[in-house]
Amino acid sequence: MAGVRDQLGLAVAGAGGEIPYTLVGRHRRIRLVDLRQYLREGDAHCKDAADELIELDQELGLT
Repeated sequence: MAGVRDQLGLAVAGAGGEIPYTLVGRHRRIRLVDLRQYLREGDAHCKDAADELIELDQELGLT
């Protein structure tokens, strides 16, 4: 998938176990569906954090 480095897949699948994978020999195989779901969840988390910062900014009268 364009824009996704091998290291991302290894870090997420291997260390955290956040994306399921299968081993083929010594190589991890991540299903595209699982990767897309993981990326969507990350985008949603970032959007929620940005919305919270905007709300705090308005509460404090910084805008």
